[in-house]
Amino acid sequence: LVRTQPGGKEMWDISTVDRYQGDENDIIILSLVRTQPGNRFIALQNRFIVSVSRARLGFFVIGSERAVTEALHGRPPPQHWVSFCEQLADKERHPLLGMGSTLPLCCPQHVHDGKKLDALQVKDFPTGETWDQFCTTPCDHKLDWCQHVCSKPCHAHKPRQHATPSECTGSVQRQCARHQSIPLSCAELHKQVADASKVWLLPDLTFADAAKQYRCGIRETITLPCSHDKQLPCHEIDAVVANPTTVQCTHPVDDYIHPTCSHRYQHMRCHVREEWVKHTPLCQKEISWQRARCGCSRRGKCHQKPEDDNSIATGRIVCETTMNTQRPRCHHPLTIKCNVKQRMLEHWEKATGVAATMSVSGDPLVVTQDTHYGRAEHELTPVIGKCNVDVLFKYNCGHTTTVPCWQAFDQATGLRPAEQCMEKVQAVSALCHHRVSVACSQKHALERWNPWSVGAGDTSSRLGSIDAPLPELLVQQGLSEASDVPAGVERLCARDVHVALACGVDHIVRIQCSRILSVLRGFTALPPCTARVDRILSCGHSQRVQCCEKKALPEPRCDGAITDTYTHECKLHSTEVQVCWKLKQLEQQRPPCVVPTTCMRYRCGHIVRVPCSDRLHVARATRGALLRGDNETRRVVAGVQYCAAPSGVDRCIEPMWFQRDCSHVEKTVCWRAFAWAEDDSALAPCEQQHDIKSPFCPHQIKVTCHKRCAIQDLCPWERNPFDATTVGFDDKHNPVLKHRIRVELVSTDAVKLYRQHAEHIVQCSSEIGVVLSCGHELRSTCHDVLSRPQHLHCTEQVRHKCVHCKEPSLYACSELRDSTFKVVCTRRIPKQCATCRQNIQEVPCHQTVEACGMEAQTTLTCGHVRKWRCGSQKMVSETDLCQRVCRPRGDKRCKSSPWMSWISRLPRHCT
Repeated sequence: LVRTQPGGKEMWDISTVDRYQGDENDIIILSLVRTQPGNRFIALQNRFIVSVSRARLGFFVIGSERAVTEALHGRPPPQHWVSFCEQLADKERHPLLGMGSTLPLCCPQHVHDGKKLDALQVKDFPTGETWDQFCTTPCDHKLDWCQHVCSKPCHAHKPRQHATPSECTGSVQRQCARHQSIPLSCAELHKQVADASKVWLLPDLTFADAAKQYRCGIRETITLPCSHDKQLPCHEIDAVVANPTTVQCTHPVDDYIHPTCSHRYQHMRCHVREEWVKHTPLCQKEISWQRARCGCSRRGKCHQKPEDDNSIATGRIVCETTMNTQRPRCHHPLTIKCNVKQRMLEHWEKATGVAATMSVSGDPLVVTQDTHYGRAEHELTPVIGKCNVDVLFKYNCGHTTTVPCWQAFDQATGLRPAEQCMEKVQAVSALCHHRVSVACSQKHALERWNPWSVGAGDTSSRLGSIDAPLPELLVQQGLSEASDVPAGVERLCARDVHVALACGVDHIVRIQCSRILSVLRGFTALPPCTARVDRILSCGHSQRVQCCEKKALPEPRCDGAITDTYTHECKLHSTEVQVCWKLKQLEQQRPPCVVPTTCMRYRCGHIVRVPCSDRLHVARATRGALLRGDNETRRVVAGVQYCAAPSGVDRCIEPMWFQRDCSHVEKTVCWRAFAWAEDDSALAPCEQQHDIKSPFCPHQIKVTCHKRCAIQDLCPWERNPFDATTVGFDDKHNPVLKHRIRVELVSTDAVKLYRQHAEHIVQCSSEIGVVLSCGHELRSTCHDVLSRPQHLHCTEQVRHKCVHCKEPSLYACSELRDSTFKVVCTRRIPKQCATCRQNIQEVPCHQTVEACGMEAQTTLTCGHVRKWRCGSQKMVSETDLCQRVCRPRGDKRCKSSPWMSWISRLPRHCT
């Protein structure tokens, strides 16, 4: 049932009976599980023939016998199925056929010897895991390699997984004269040949070749010339007896003592010891020794020591041992080669100079300035690099700094200029006489410098004290020697000094020490005097101001207290003033009166609350129309030129009626009503509803006011397409009319005009009778008729007689009137196949049977009948060659058979 595709995917062919016509398969399963008695499909004999004739090996029907053999509603059952079921039940005449409630199963390889099983459910079918319990008969397949029977249990579910040559348990004849009685298995033979070839997969190796290549591997003991016993395979014994030197004796023997150095070699083998006795080897023992010249330790082979001592003594090689030592000048550790150390010490003894004093308890080395030290190690031996260990360099002032070792010695001996001492010390600044923190190298220059002019005297008692401030005259005289100013002196002190100004007694200002130098050079002025003094203002009042503002203009505002009153221009309101500068400001600015008052707007008459200064402006008369009447009757009319609203005043938000051009009135706020009267572009269209007669149809429609104006003058019809018929009377005895429209009178211009104004009118959804051009009438809405009259199709059914079968059929009226519509009769009638001209099939009236797909037969000229399938096989004619050797008529052979031309050439006794 399973067909394996080339990609390894399993799939089943599932099809219906009609679709499987013309196909075949080895095994066919016909499912009738959903079939009920009286099924018309089962009653058709041609489908029964197709169902039971598709299998080549096995045919299984799954279903109910009652569904195909039981009568229903008085109709007889299908006789072909009844006969078929009777043959299945007749075991005597048809022993290979059967029918029952279970499916009999057996092993496909052991049909007669294996176990039988009746499967009732899917779980009863044997699987790969349960196949051993289903069939216990061993596999009797003969292997291709050795022709032995496969020794595995039955594996019919996996027919290709027979025993491999390495798994075969059959016995073969051993090809050895000594051990023929010992059995040899086929798997052992294959394994021995595969191990010898180092290849486990031997596709071209045959059983005969493996038997020839087999070598007996049974081990036997022989005595070697050294009197030791050794076990060898059987196939190697003859070669060893003929030439004993071909095998090495690995028997353990006594230790070997080297004759040159007396070293002992243990765990010796017989063949190795015999070889060393004949030819003494070099001693390979690892030893350690010290070189006589430098005392360095050396490790190597025992036979290398004499050669190494001789090379060192003659100078052919130098000692390359890496060792740890000290630099001779700074005593810092150093890792170098032994020969480099010897050269460095030789040059140091010849050079002049002293070494540095070694530090105690791990303190850094101290190198003193202006001391004559010896030469550096990298100068004595170029292969040694500079020493970069941090050391302390001691200046002549006693301070120290951390620098690299080689740099400290270069500065001490004068090979490199020493950097300035940057150690922070306390000093007195000559600029402000404050104690500041400076670098040691700047201390002496700062104390020797005098910035003050000649004749100023000693300023140390006047600087930095508020009791004796620095006179302004001394500061303005400038520097004595500007060229000798130490660098960065202005950034040393962050405190302040006091300067006595010449504007008055006790007028003192504070200035930062960092700004004194800029003031002495004239780049920056002294800060203004902030002492408070009295100033007489123009109003006569006295005001306390800063000394620097005593004569400044404009005058400061006067804060003197007064009890005056300021009267506004309206002469109605006044403001009390209690400060002098505020009264003066009101008299100069003369601000408008802001006291709230109530007045009436001139244009609309509404009451508004505004400041006193705007009262006359709001009530002032302007050019234009004026509203009259009370609040209920007043309304703003569109198109009237009203007077303008006062500027600078809030818009009026009182309610107001606005009358449109169409006389409709709506309520809004006052300012918006006057804006619409002046410009109606922002006015929304009037949405009042009106009932009017549609200009396109006889029905009443509801439209808004602004849409009515757009369509009230339309006249779309040149000839009225509507007619009316009285069908009755209503409760008020008014006639009830039924309207109809004739489509042929609806012009194209009227349709275009309707579509153009469709957005301005309400679509009429009333039903109306439509008279088509064919005379038939249908019901539709006015909008569908007027917007798309070409889409109205007549659905009235009309009889039409077929030109072939002369039988009438029903078609839609619009289809028959369509020139592109092809009348096709779908009535099924029996027709003869145009290919085989034998079989009859029911097909639609307008179709012909080109190939029926059914079986046909042709009688050849020899009398034989040849069957073929119409459509899927080539047509057979009466003159085609016969495929059989026959004697159709009397003693004459079939001359049309292709075999007769070959048989006629044979001798007479052969035929």
